[in-house]
Amino acid sequence: MPDTRVGANGKLWIAAIGAAAPADHLQAFPTSWYDVGLLTEDGVTMTEGKETWDEGAWQSFYSTDRGISSRSARVTFTMKEGFRKRNFLFAFGGTITQVPANTTATPPVAAHSLYEPPNPEELGEHQLCVEWFPSSTIKVRRFYPRGLLVDDIDMVLAREGTIKLPITFDVIGSDGVKPFYTRSNDPLWAV
Repeated sequence: MPDTRVGANGKLWIAAIGAAAPADHLQAFPTSWYDVGLLTEDGVTMTEGKETWDEGAWQSFYSTDRGISSRSARVTFTMKEGFRKRNFLFAFGGTITQVPANTTATPPVAAHSLYEPPNPEELGEHQLCVEWFPSSTIKVRRFYPRGLLVDDIDMVLAREGTIKLPITFDVIGSDGVKPFYTRSNDPLWAV
């Protein structure tokens, strides 16, 4: 087997902060986690970044010292099933309640769902796991224990194509908690 990997397909899982995650790469996800369903063919992009600083000296045209001032991690993807209730609430926050029919009202009110946005101060933090399958025998799961959606979400309603929700998930650091970790049975990591 060559030492290359293709992230040809996978799943993206979401849970509330504090929900227990599987302890390995094979355990089933608890019911507190849910699969967001179909994503666009672009899949998932996981980005790790860092901000650095340089310090110079009069005696050198080059930096004499360099360090890292901050690190970041970001996951971006586009949901094709963004109108599923749990996906919609993940993307936008707020609540969806069922309003019963009221046939005696004037005019009569039909049964319907009512979406109300979150309070402005609500951040909407979540956990996220990207799971992918480089082959029929290899599974990789990258967990992000804490993060929130950033950037605008443009929900486009058009004649052609399905409604898609582009998501940008930024990782938030916590004392004593790794910003992300990966579990896998990939033999390349066992070397």
